[in-house]
Amino acid sequence: HLCTVGDRVAIYKNPRDVEPCGILKVNETNINKINELIERGVASLVLPVYGYAIEPAHGIQGEIELEILREEEVNVEMFKIKDIPEISSRGAFRTASFLPENLSIKYFSEGIKFVFSLRKGKYATVLLREFIKPVDILQSGF
Repeated sequence: HLCTVGDRVAIYKNPRDVEPCGILKVNETNINKINELIERGVASLVLPVYGYAIEPAHGIQGEIELEILREEEVNVEMFKIKDIPEISSRGAFRTASFLPENLSIKYFSEGIKFVFSLRKGKYATVLLREFIKPVDILQSGF
């Protein structure tokens, strides 16, 4: 997935790294270099898990984030718990998409078997939801 101006990307030292060495905001000046890093596998698009230290993205992405926060009546200051600071949440970033490793799919008369590996922090339910494409994700147990 290539990025656009306003996106945020995680930068990795090498493609096998789990933890990024930094998060960059994409702008007109660095977009070509960041898209090159994404194609080489040392950068990936990330989305915020909001907390008190997360600032909205720039551009349309930031507008969408702010709209969702308004609709949900959430203010980033709500993530600071003064009475119990240890449960406050600074926020974080999560990879927007990922590819499974060693994926194989076997079809049987009684169903389908998926075999795959995921890197740390990736969830099988997210991957399987993409295969199943349920109409109502909550009703389907996702």
